[in-house]
Amino acid sequence: IILSWVLIAHFATASSGDNAVLEIFMPGVTVTSYDQYMTHAVKIPSKYAGWFIVGVEPRASQEVVHHMLLYACDEANENIGNGSMGKMCKHSDNKVMYGWA
Repeated sequence: IILSWVLIAHFATASSGDNAVLEIFMPGVTVTSYDQYMTHAVKIPSKYAGWFIVGVEPRASQEVVHHMLLYACDEANENIGNGSMGKMCKHSDNKVMYGWA
């Protein structure tokens, strides 16, 4: 099975009311077992510093993806992206910002 999903994050500023949409893609990966966890870290562009996530739209089929978690970290653990499921954040506790199941 080739796995791919998209998470659409809606950002907004508190002061000016500006908003933006960021698509976060899980690259196509090959799943080798029925209940395999996959991880992927994405650095949010610096132009969104100080903005807030005000909405999230998962774009995935529940027949293939059974849940998604969106974490916030100052710096991701260097093992993220190789399928490991441990501590997501390098220097802080995992902060779950959004969950879909």
